[in-house]
Amino acid sequence: MGDDLRAERQLLVEKDEQLMVAKEKIKIIAAKAVEAFQQTNEHNTMLFSWYFKGFELLRRYLVKHLVGVDMENLDLEEVDREMTTDEVSQPTALEGDAPETAPVLPPTDEAAPDA
Repeated sequence: MGDDLRAERQLLVEKDEQLMVAKEKIKIIAAKAVEAFQQTNEHNTMLFSWYFKGFELLRRYLVKHLVGVDMENLDLEEVDREMTTDEVSQPTALEGDAPETAPVLPPTDEAAPDA
């Protein structure tokens, strides 16, 4: 009975060691994958879109509060709360900077010239 317990304990210790080695290998593989992704254009595009969104939100805040903005003491948490509230009320605000165009309607009989 004692030999069976020792053998089972040894087996568990070996499995734990194998799991630790596998865990370390996964960490290395994950770090390499992240590093490889950071070298791609997709990563650069994603970073640019985040920076652009941040600058766009700050620009909109400054336009909204044209006078009296103290940039040195600007409470970014307050700006974030206000811009999040504005974003929720206008969900498509940052999707395009150009104003929406009015739909082109087909001419009616009244607008058609007499032939």
